[in-house]
Amino acid sequence: MPAQSWVALMAAVIAATVAVTIPVWTFRNTIKQERQRWIRDQRGVLYIDILTEAQAELRWVTNEMKIRPDKSFVDMRTSRHDRARLGARISVFSTADIHSVFDAFQERMAELQHVGPEQPADIRIARLREAENTFSALEEAIRTELETR
Repeated sequence: MPAQSWVALMAAVIAATVAVTIPVWTFRNTIKQERQRWIRDQRGVLYIDILTEAQAELRWVTNEMKIRPDKSFVDMRTSRHDRARLGARISVFSTADIHSVFDAFQERMAELQHVGPEQPADIRIARLREAENTFSALEEAIRTELETR
C-alpha cells in the first residue's frame, strides 16, 4: 500500500474518531451541567421554603411567649406532613452547613416552647434573642450559599 493511502487512511480514522468522540464528550458535559443546574434550582426553592418555615415558627413562638397572645394571630407554620417533607428535602438537597444551622434553629425553637409567659420577662427576652440570632445565622448561611454557587 503506497504511503499516500496510509496517510489518507489515518486521516479518515482520526476524522471518524473525532466525529464520534467530540459529540459524546459534549453530550456528557451537557448532562453534567444540566444536573448541576437542576440541583442548584432545587436548593434555591428549598432554601426559600426553609426561611419561610423558620420565620413562621419564630413568629408563632414570639406570639406564644407574650403574656397576652394576639388572638388575631394567624399561624403560618406548615402541617406535620409538609414539615416531614421539608425535612426530607433538607436531607437530600441542602449542604451540611445549612443543615446544621437549621438544626440549631430547630433546637432553639424547641427550647423556647418550654419558656412560657409565666417565666420572667428577662428570660423570655434572652431566649427569644437567641432564637432571632440563630434565624439571622440561618439567613446569612443561605445567602452565602446562594451567592457562592
